Amino acid sequence: MAEFILETVTPVHIGTGSKYSGAEFVFKDKELHRVSFDRLLKSLSADQIGTLTDRLEDPGFSLTVFLRGKDIDLNRITRYTAGFYGKREPREISEHIKTNNMAYIPGSSIKGAVRTAIIYKTLKENYSILDNELKQIKKNRRLMDNLNRNMTKSPAFKDRWFSKELGRVMSNVEQKILRGAKNDAKNDLLKFLQITDSSTTERLSILTVKSVGMSREGRSYSQIEAINKNVSLNGNMILKPIGLNELGLTNKAKYLDINFVLNAIYTFTEDLKRLEIEYAKDHHLANILEFYTSSKFDNKPNKPCLRLGANKGFLSNTIDLLIKLNDPDFYRYLRFVARRSYPDEFPKTRKLVIEDGEPRYPLGWVKLQIGG
Repeated sequence: MAEFILETVTPVHIGTGSKYSGAEFVFKDKELHRVSFDRLLKSLSADQIGTLTDRLEDPGFSLTVFLRGKDIDLNRITRYTAGFYGKREPREISEHIKTNNMAYIPGSSIKGAVRTAIIYKTLKENYSILDNELKQIKKNRRLMDNLNRNMTKSPAFKDRWFSKELGRVMSNVEQKILRGAKNDAKNDLLKFLQITDSSTTERLSILTVKSVGMSREGRSYSQIEAINKNVSLNGNMILKPIGLNELGLTNKAKYLDINFVLNAIYTFTEDLKRLEIEYAKDHHLANILEFYTSSKFDNKPNKPCLRLGANKGFLSNTIDLLIKLNDPDFYRYLRFVARRSYPDEFPKTRKLVIEDGEPRYPLGWVKLQIGG
């Protein structure tokens, strides 16, 4: 067992899939207080409860305004607080995952990022594994002719047949790298790697994010809860490589070596960083360029930077970066999987944190240290 430490380089958002509105929080002195409704109701008179019930039907209802002038101890009804430095009270906020009102990073999110990095490094060193699978798609004339027709007719078309074939390719690649004789979870190498959830933190902020690069950027703002930058969290990695031989995985044991894992993350991040620098230059995003080229982004082989959570983007989530670097012609077709309409640049957008009206930095970067 080895302890890991995650230090957030930029804020991290791991969403629950739920959002909450102004009916569930009070905004005061640059802090958002998420309210417990049970505690709130116990603090109100019967008449006030009746008025509150009626007002809740209004989509624009603000609990902040409702409680103004009322003798309510805010500390007694608050579940947790988060900093907010925007100019206007937020309306709808995407919630970060928590336990007992404390934020954390799930082990599953960390393990998913580790898995992607291992696959990426392996394919970068032996791209033929992926290339041989992609050749099967390229040889399918009916499929390719259909794709090429749709590229001219409708750049936003989503080809389900192509999506299915690409999914098959990714499944086969995953099996060859991380699985034994059978392509199922029981024969997966990484079942021998257990990563616990991180420790918890109270340090949350409400951030405004925006999809930069969209033609209708005015509609692309959203607000999220996120763990602050410069927060240290810890947990454990548990390696139990027992039974590899029975599953035909003995030759893949190197992927469970801590040094290999760290170097895989470093390798993936270096390639992703170069692409992000190129994007920042092309789109004149001075703050983003400064972030990736300064000491703020300190990616090292023994202490790599790892990207987690929502708003990572298409490239961070998959091995599509590798296809883009090795086979740019084929990469054009990937937008027909994700329903994108940008033939020259894919993905075209980046979700960035907005401060004072300007894109300041990306979300989700942490620095990973394993052991001492």
